[in-house]
Amino acid sequence: MLPLKKLVQEHMLIMKMLDALRGLAASAGSGGKISAEKLDYAAKFLMEFIGRFHFGKEEEVFFPYLESMGMGRHDRIIEVLLSDHQQARQYASTFAGAIENYKKGQARALIEAAETIYKYCGLVSKHIEKENKTIVLQAAQTLKEQDYIELSKRFEKIEHETIGANALEKYEGLVEKIG
Repeated sequence: MLPLKKLVQEHMLIMKMLDALRGLAASAGSGGKISAEKLDYAAKFLMEFIGRFHFGKEEEVFFPYLESMGMGRHDRIIEVLLSDHQQARQYASTFAGAIENYKKGQARALIEAAETIYKYCGLVSKHIEKENKTIVLQAAQTLKEQDYIELSKRFEKIEHETIGANALEKYEGLVEKIG
C-alpha cells in the first residue's frame, strides 16, 4: 500500500477513535459509569497506536524524509506537528494516570480523564486536519515513485518493530470495543 494512503487510513482510524473517546467523556461527564476495561483499551490505543506507532512513523521516517527533500522548512509545519505530538503524548499520559486512579477508587479521576480526553481530541483532530491539508498534500504533489518505494520499506520496518503486522486491523478491533 502506498505510504501516504497508509497515513491517511491511520488518520481515519484515529478520528474514529476520537469519536468513541468523546462518547466516553460525555458519559463520564454526565455521571455515567465506564468500565475500566474500556478505559484501558482507550489508553492502549492512545499510547501504542497513536503515540508509539503512528507518531513514531512520522517522526522517525516521514518528516525527516520530507525535510531531506526541503519540504516543511519555509512554513515550519513539521516543527508545529512535532509540537502537537509532544502535547498529545502529555495528554495521553495524564489520561492513563487518571484511569489508574479511577481504578483505585478515586471517582474524581474519571472527571479528570474526561477533561483530558476532550483536550486530546481537540488537539489531535486539528493536528490531523493540519497535517492532511499541508504536509501530506505537499508530499502527494512532490514524491516520485522511488520515494514511495523507499517510504514504504521504512514504514514496514517501523510497523514490524513497534506493533507488528496488520496494525490497522488490530487497532480497529480496539475502537470497536470502545465505540
